Amino acid sequence: MQDLNELFRSKVQACFLGVAIGDAMGMPVETMTDDQIEKAVPGGVTGFLDAKQTRFDSIS
Repeated sequence: MQDLNELFRSKVQACFLGVAIGDAMGMPVETMTDDQIEKAVPGGVTGFLDAKQTRFDSIS
């Protein structure tokens, strides 16, 4: 039974990690429409840029 609990815990942790990563990756375009994103990035997203400083940096 312990192995099943460990497996479940691992899957739940992976789920939360996936949500956090997806949320962070989508943040720059979360308020944009598909058309706005296409105009801003005509060739599509092909990589990542360094993070810009935000107003939330002082919190951490």
